Amino acid sequence: MEVINCTTAIYVKDIEVSKNFYSNIMNLAVDQDLDKYVLYKVGFAIWQLEESHMVAQKIGLSHTEDQSVQRFELFFETWNLMEVYGRLKGKNVEFLHGIHEETWGQLTIRFYDPDHHLIEVGEFQEQFVNRMYKEGKTAEEIMAKTHMSYEKLKTLILGLK
Repeated sequence: MEVINCTTAIYVKDIEVSKNFYSNIMNLAVDQDLDKYVLYKVGFAIWQLEESHMVAQKIGLSHTEDQSVQRFELFFETWNLMEVYGRLKGKNVEFLHGIHEETWGQLTIRFYDPDHHLIEVGEFQEQFVNRMYKEGKTAEEIMAKTHMSYEKLKTLILGLK
């Protein structure tokens, strides 16, 4: 099982307020701004969950905004999500949810570590973007779904001009 590229994502109440804080006050450089999810070049992300998101549905949006509880997840990426999922299922791991397609197209799983910290494992961006492209989605459709720029898509999709 190869799981790599760990990112810490914290849930925020207002993405614009938090983006201002981390970008302008903390002076962190943005790697990707995907509307409600901002990844900084240091490997840290802020995330404003919508009520329709799987995490909010499973644990409650109020829990992601409650300052008295932990409000973050560790996020890993892998090229072999099905293998990772199968291995974890055989190890008595407590899942928040099984394989699920996020609104931006990425397949993910979420589960808890022994201390009940939330962990997500998902496909690499290149993997799910190329999957959508191979399924016949246009660059415009992929950009609308993922909130990625055309320049970012060109770096991820082989053959996109």
